[in-house]
Parts: sequence; structure tokens; C-alpha cells
Amino acid sequence: MLDVIYGTDRFQIQEHIKRIENEHRGQHGDFDLVKIDMASKEFHIDQLEEAVMTFSLFGGNKLVVFSHRDKEQKKAPEAELIQLLERSSLEVRIVIIFDKKPLAKTKIKKFLDKHAQNHVLDTVDVGLINQRIRDAIKAQNIQIQEAAIQLLVQRIENDLVQLESELNKLSVLGRPITKEDVNVLVSRPFESEMFKLSNAILDRNVSEAFALYQDFLELKMDPLSLIGLIAFSLRRIYQVSALYEAHLMANTISEILEISSKQAAFLIRNQIRDSRSVLMLLNMLAEIDQNVKLGKIDQYIAFELFLLQIKK
Repeated sequence: MLDVIYGTDRFQIQEHIKRIENEHRGQHGDFDLVKIDMASKEFHIDQLEEAVMTFSLFGGNKLVVFSHRDKEQKKAPEAELIQLLERSSLEVRIVIIFDKKPLAKTKIKKFLDKHAQNHVLDTVDVGLINQRIRDAIKAQNIQIQEAAIQLLVQRIENDLVQLESELNKLSVLGRPITKEDVNVLVSRPFESEMFKLSNAILDRNVSEAFALYQDFLELKMDPLSLIGLIAFSLRRIYQVSALYEAHLMANTISEILEISSKQAAFLIRNQIRDSRSVLMLLNMLAEIDQNVKLGKIDQYIAFELFLLQIKK
């Protein structure tokens, strides 16, 4: 049996997998549970093949939960994945979690639509998230300032799995939690901070860019790594901007760049810029990257000079 879960909310995914586990246990009794994640550095498609092709060591059923990552899809090519699923043992139930739904025209999407039970997890209502956060705080009997709750909500970005971890960390203090406690102990969401930094650079907002740069330094992110991440973000913005300037619509852009139409529409709505100015920034970053790697300039000085130059 094959189940497919489409979603990005870790709490929802965990809850859904628990329901599948309970259902499977009710039908087949005890079973082996194998979890495989493409994001792991050790992942190889042979791991998945071994998991779905072999019987349980104890003679019972097996449940394989495979987390498919869109950014890592080269590790499990479409054709090989389909072939594996077609040949999998009847004694193995497979659950695949997609963080991004494959495009409708792809072979894997057509295969999954035909052979899998699909579960699409909707985005959780923000009001419900806030209530769950307050319920979790009350359940742990934690005293916390309202301002601290608001900052906590911002930091965890609706991730209820992270909430549990952060509340355990805060509860150790053994006293009422302040906003400053949350600011110090709960990390800023990485992807949101990167989005803000890219926008600050695009908008030539030097003060905002420097403030965010300092935040990344606190997270032990070195400037050279930061340059690579910013360049990756700007490259996508450049591609979308150039295609949009050529009068292409979001659906066409998504097909050309092989991204979802929602992502293309989001970039057009929030980050589209003059393609020539984005290309200039990319060239500046490429030059800095090369000079740092050649030992011509210190990476910290190079990146800080770049932030000062973007105002010009």
C-alpha cells in the first residue's frame, strides 16, 4: 500500500503519520518502522530500495516513511523512484512525504495519482496555531509575559514541533519568562531572516542589511556561506524578473523554471526587481566569492564592504 502526504507543517505531518501508524497496527499488529529522509547526508537511494524490498526481520509487516525533499530530488531520480515503488514488497506499506507537490505533467505525479492514497494537508489557521501555543504554555504551567508570547509566535513561525522544544528550554529557567528570555534563547527562523536579508540588499537598505548580517553572525554563519545563500536567492529572483520582463505569466514562468505556480506568483508579488540591477548584485557577489577564496581579502571585510557599496 502506498500513501502520499503533501505538506510542510511538521506538526500536522507527525499527527497524520501517527494516525497511519495506528491504522496499520490495528490491521496488522506490530510492525517494523523505518524512517528515511532525503535531507540526510548519508542518504542514498539504495537505502530506500533495501527498505521497500525486504521483509521484516520478525516476520511481520513493515511501514516505511520516506521524506522526499524537493531540493534534494537528484538523489532519487523520478524513473528510479517509480521503478522502486512498482517493485516494492506487498508486506511493506510506504508513506512518502512531499514538501512540494510534483508538477502535474511529471511521471511521478501521474503515477502517485493513479496508485497512491493522497493526503493533502491544508495550512493551519493562524488563530488555531495561537490557541495551541497558549494551550501548550498552560499545560506546562509556564508563566510568561504577553510580549514574550508574541515574540515566541514570531520565532517558531507556526512550527508546533519546535514549540515543544522551545518551551522545554524556557521552562528550565524556573521563573516567569520575559521577552528578553525568548530573544536570547529562541533562535530566529533561518529562512525568514534570509528572505529579509535578500530584500534589504535588493532595496539597498544598508542599515537593515547590517542588522540582519549581525544576526547571522550570532548564528555562527560565516560571510562566505552567507554569500552563497544570498546568491542562490538572488539568482532565482533574477530568473523570474527577466522572464516577467519578457511578458511571461506566472504559470509559464513556473513551467520554465520548474517551480510551483504559487512560488512563481509569490516571487512576482514580493521580490521581483529590475533584472539588470539584480544581475549587477550577482556579479558583485561572484567577484567577492572569488577574491575571498583566492586569499585576496578577508571574508568579513569583503562582505561588509559589499553591504556599504550596495547603497551607491
